[in-house]
Amino acid sequence: MKRISMRTPAAVCLLAGALTLGAAAATGIQSITATLRPDISVEVNGEKQTMYDKNGDVVYPIEYGGSTYLPIRAIGGLLDQEVLWDSKTQTVSLSPKTETPPEELTAGALTRRAEKLEARYVNLIADRDAADKAGTYGENLTIYRRLEDRRLSLVDDLREMQVDLSEAYRLELLTKAQRDALNDRMNTLDSRLVTLAKDLISKYGIDAGSTYQTLRAEADHLEKDRAALKRLVDSAASAKDYNAWKTADANAREDWKTFRSDVTALQIALNDSLRQSAISYAEYNELVAAADVLDIACKDYKATLDQAQAGWTGSQSKPDDSWANQDTEAYSNQIAALRDRTDALFVQCRDHFTSHSGDTDSGRALMSQVEALSDEIDHLEDAIEDSSKLGRQARWELLRDLDKAEDTLDKAEDFLEKAGIDDDWDDDHHDRGWHKGWDDEDDD
Repeated sequence: MKRISMRTPAAVCLLAGALTLGAAAATGIQSITATLRPDISVEVNGEKQTMYDKNGDVVYPIEYGGSTYLPIRAIGGLLDQEVLWDSKTQTVSLSPKTETPPEELTAGALTRRAEKLEARYVNLIADRDAADKAGTYGENLTIYRRLEDRRLSLVDDLREMQVDLSEAYRLELLTKAQRDALNDRMNTLDSRLVTLAKDLISKYGIDAGSTYQTLRAEADHLEKDRAALKRLVDSAASAKDYNAWKTADANAREDWKTFRSDVTALQIALNDSLRQSAISYAEYNELVAAADVLDIACKDYKATLDQAQAGWTGSQSKPDDSWANQDTEAYSNQIAALRDRTDALFVQCRDHFTSHSGDTDSGRALMSQVEALSDEIDHLEDAIEDSSKLGRQARWELLRDLDKAEDTLDKAEDFLEKAGIDDDWDDDHHDRGWHKGWDDEDDD
């Protein structure tokens, strides 16, 4: 441990900021008159030291009320502590200093670091703009915290950069003009990050003061959704003919998909909230029990729908064997490939509509491609949902990404329907091929 000593007998106190901060015993800001003492020398482990302020200028002890005060930033430097002053909260913070190699304190190196920090901010803003507000608080909370974690990481690196700028100037590796120019850039970035913090809270509707109440309301809302979903599932399971089952099954699966995504988002939000101490352990245990009930119901409803499907089609929706239990990267690659194909098919369907060609054969061929690609998406979705290798967060993000491909496919189908191509054409052929015996029996 380093030891500080002074050549003049006096009690050592630390002075943060200007003299107008007042004496140690003061309860508010007061003006004082103190004596500057350049004659007092400071030694660390027996070696005389020169103290510097954040601009690299020499500073000296002061004497007031029988005590000698040393500038805290200078003492932090002597003790290998990073010292940061937050003017917004009027707080001085000290933390163990990480030594930056001299080669990283040159003007060129610091300029490159500044450029990387600014580029990270630009990327963060782009990702914020691309991440639309979701339909549930749990999902919004997850998106917010992912972006906020990146913002806080950028703030930490910015603070380190500001410390290194002062150090580089003190070591005469930067001129005053270079230091001031880089400081201006970092101060601008700092202000933007402060604004971004408010923007993220506003965009995603985050209320840090009532996280438990909001998540409790989310769980209660999902419980009502569960009852509505159960009615749809029961309707599909009890259908008396194929066409009635098909309509009921499509409606139930669409609602089930949304329900499953919302439940997963709630579970992730609960874990994040506990990790960040936004809710207590008691609140977490209460809410996670409710979420587990919803999660079990989600699996049960899927099994009921698959069983009914097997009864009508002779086959059950199962994950493709080649997609089963892949890791996150493999699923991401698979989704990227599917999205490329859906994007290309979307363009073809849009062009078919805008060309007004009236070619029903090509339109029906495109509709068949839409249906086939929709089946692939459904199978991949099942594989991700049933995978034992994926964590909850990874599963939620993959399914969210896959939903974008499905949305594109829905838009492609809309163009075909506007062009007069109805997917019932494919359904009629499907019915006659797979249910010919049932249709013939009905005709009889």
